Amino acid sequence: MSEFTNRVEAQRRLLKIVNAKKKHGEELFSLSDSAIQRWSSVNGVDPSSRVVDLLKKASDRVFVMANHSDAPIADEYLLTVEELCHIGDELKEVVESEG
Repeated sequence: MSEFTNRVEAQRRLLKIVNAKKKHGEELFSLSDSAIQRWSSVNGVDPSSRVVDLLKKASDRVFVMANHSDAPIADEYLLTVEELCHIGDELKEVVESEG
C-alpha cells in the first residue's frame, strides 16, 4: 500500500509543479503520454521543450514504480523513486525559469 501512496504522491507533486505557473490555459491532469501531448498542444508548449521531455521521463519512472514495487526488485524501485525526485527538482527549476 505504501508503494501506491508514494507513486500517487510523486505524480501529485509533479503535477503541482507544472500547474503552479498560471501562464498555461489548461492544467496538466495526468502523466500519461496522451495527457502530456494534449497539455503541450493546447498550451502551445513545444513538444521538444525541456519541460515536456522531463514530464515524459517522469511518466516513464512512475510506470516503473507501478510495476516494480515487489520485494525482489525493491532496489530498482528505490532507485526509481530517487530518479523521480531528481526529475521533479529539475522540472521545478525549468518551470520557474520560464518566468
